[in-house]
Amino acid sequence: MKILLRILQLFLLSIITLPSYSAEADSLATTEIDSTAVYYFVGSIDSLALGKLHHIDTTLTKFHQFDASFKNNNYFAGKGNLGQHSTSLKFDYSAVEGFNYNSSALDLYSYKNSEVKYFQLTKPFIELYFVQGPEKEKTLEVTHTQNIMPRLNVGIKFRYITAAGLYQHQKTDNKNLFITLRYRTANSRYGFILNYLHNKLETEENGGITNDTLFNENIETDRLIIPVNLNEARNIETQNGFYLNHYFNIGKPKTVVKDSLENTIERKGFSFGRLTHTIQYQKTGLSFWDNMNSTDSTYFQSFDLFDPMLDAVTTFDTISISKFENQITWSNLDYDDNPENKPLYLYFGLKSQIISISDTLGKQESTNQLILKGGFSVYAFKSSRLNVNGYYVLGGYNSSNFSLNASLSQYLGTKEKNWGMLMLESAYIKKRPDWFYTYHQGNNIRWNFDDEHFNEEKIFYFKAHYKYKGLYLGASYFKLDDYIYLDETAHPVQSSTSLLSANLRYDLQLGNWNFDIDLVYQKNKENIISVPEFLGSLSIYYTKSIFQKVAILQPGIEFFYNTSYYADAYMPAIRSYYAQSDMEIGNKIYADLFLNVKIKRTLFFLRYHHANASFSKAYYMTPHYPMQDAALRFGISWRFYD
Repeated sequence: MKILLRILQLFLLSIITLPSYSAEADSLATTEIDSTAVYYFVGSIDSLALGKLHHIDTTLTKFHQFDASFKNNNYFAGKGNLGQHSTSLKFDYSAVEGFNYNSSALDLYSYKNSEVKYFQLTKPFIELYFVQGPEKEKTLEVTHTQNIMPRLNVGIKFRYITAAGLYQHQKTDNKNLFITLRYRTANSRYGFILNYLHNKLETEENGGITNDTLFNENIETDRLIIPVNLNEARNIETQNGFYLNHYFNIGKPKTVVKDSLENTIERKGFSFGRLTHTIQYQKTGLSFWDNMNSTDSTYFQSFDLFDPMLDAVTTFDTISISKFENQITWSNLDYDDNPENKPLYLYFGLKSQIISISDTLGKQESTNQLILKGGFSVYAFKSSRLNVNGYYVLGGYNSSNFSLNASLSQYLGTKEKNWGMLMLESAYIKKRPDWFYTYHQGNNIRWNFDDEHFNEEKIFYFKAHYKYKGLYLGASYFKLDDYIYLDETAHPVQSSTSLLSANLRYDLQLGNWNFDIDLVYQKNKENIISVPEFLGSLSIYYTKSIFQKVAILQPGIEFFYNTSYYADAYMPAIRSYYAQSDMEIGNKIYADLFLNVKIKRTLFFLRYHHANASFSKAYYMTPHYPMQDAALRFGISWRFYD
C-alpha cells in the first residue's frame, strides 16, 4: 500500500508541476491524425512509420469486461480469484525470439514491454479506472500522459489488483507500473522511446479444496469453512527492467525554403535508410514459499514417489533470471514514409543476448548468443501486403534455433470498396525447449536433464482468416513435433501431435439490439493439449441514448459455455499447469447480467457475475478450484483532457 500511495503522490505532482505543450509541435509528419484524439503505438518506434497507430478505446460496448481472462474473445481457465495464474482455453503458438525461461501463467496480469503504450496527443490526458467487487476485490488503474516539451512526451500507467477470494488463503496482490519517454528532433532525423517497467505479483496458494463434494453438493455454503490443501504457501513474481529504442535517419530530409523574391523552393533530400539501436534489460525473480505443516506436507506426498522433499520444515524456492539484449537494425524507412506509398519495406539486424540464471541451491548458469534477423514487406496495388520475417540463433543455449514466418493480407476488391479481407499466415519454428523444462531444482519437485535428453521442438502452423464487416471466419492447423509439456507427475515430457481449430464470430445489429456470437471448435489428435473441443459465448445487449443524447444506456446478458474435458491441473510449487486424467470438468453455462452507461466522458458498469450460479453445481475451470459464486461488481472510468 505504501508503494501505491507513493505512485499516486508522484502522479498528482506531475499533473501540478509539469508544463504542457500542444502536440502541434509534436505532430508526426508520417501520420495524419485527429488533433483532438489520443493515440498510441506499442513495440518499437518503427511502428509509427509502419502506420501502426491506435486510438484509445472509448467505446461503451464490452466495457463491463474488466478481467483480462475473459475479455475481447479471449478465454482463460483460472483458479477462481481475480489476478491469479491461468491457462488459455484456446490453443495458439508463438515463438519467443531467442532465450526464454518459461511462459508465465501470470502473463495476463503483467505489463510486458511489447504492450507498453507510447502516446501521441495534443493535450494532457488522464484516465482513472476503478472496479469494486466482492470480498475486498478492487482494481485501480491510473494513466497519465502529456507533452512536457515540444516533441517530448512522458507517460505513466499504474495498476493495482487486490482480491481476498472466497476461499481460505486465496489472496491476490498485484502491482504493475510503466513510465515512458518519447522524443524526436524537429526534422525527425533522430528519435527515441524509453520505458521503465515494474511488476510485482503476489498470490497466496491454497492448492485447491480438499473435498470437492462439499462444494459440488453445496453442503457448505460458507466457502471460508471448506478446507484447502495449502494454508501458508505463496508465490511471488517480480520483474524490473528498462528499454531504449532509438533511431537515426541516414541522409538529409526534404526542406522547403524561400528565395530572395519570396518564391518557395523545395530542396529534395536523400536517404540511405534508418539505423535503429535497441537496449533492453530485464530481471525476473520467482519465489515459492511454504511452511510445511502437516496439511501442506500431505498435499505434496503424492509427488514424493518422484521427488522426495529436501526439507520437511520449510520450502523456499527462488529463481533469478537476468537478460540483457543489445540490437542494431538497418531498414529502408525514411523521414516521411507512408506505408501505403512504400511498396517495399525491408530490414535486417543483429541481436546479442546475455542471460544469467541462479537458484536457491546456489547454482549459477549463463549463456551468450547472437541472433540474425531480417524481413521484408511488399505492398502491391493498394490491396495486398506480403510480410516475411525470420531469425536464426548463433551459439549459446538456443544455438541453431530458427523461425520463418510469412503472411499475406488481401482485400477482395480495393481498400475503399471490397468484400472483406482475406489473411493467410504460415510459420515453421525449430527451437530448444525453454530453460525451465531442462532444469528445475525445488524442495518438492525437481529435474535436471542433459543437453541430449530432449529433442528440439519443431512447430508448423497455417492460419486463414476472413473479415467482412461484423463477420470473422478463421481456421488454423498446428503440427507439433516433439512438443514439450508437463505430464501427470508435473514433470516435462515430449510427444508429437496436431491440432485443428475453427472460429466463427459475428456481430449482428438489428436496430438498437446487438447479438455478438463467438464459436470455437478445436480437435486435438493425441489429446496431449488439454483444451475443450467446443467453446462459445453469446452477448445480447440493447443500446439507447437518453436525456437528449447526453447519456447512453446498454443493458445486456452474456453467456459462456465449453464442453467437458480433462482440464490441466495447477501445481503451485512450479507455478504451472500439468496434465491430469482424474477429473473431467466443463459442460456448464455461465451467465452474466450487465448494464453499461456512458455520460459524456465517463463510463460506468454494473455486472452481476455468474447470475445462474444457484441453479448450477460443480462449476470449475481448473480442477479443485471452484469458480466464484454469483456476485455484483461496479466499475467506472473517468477521462480528463487538458
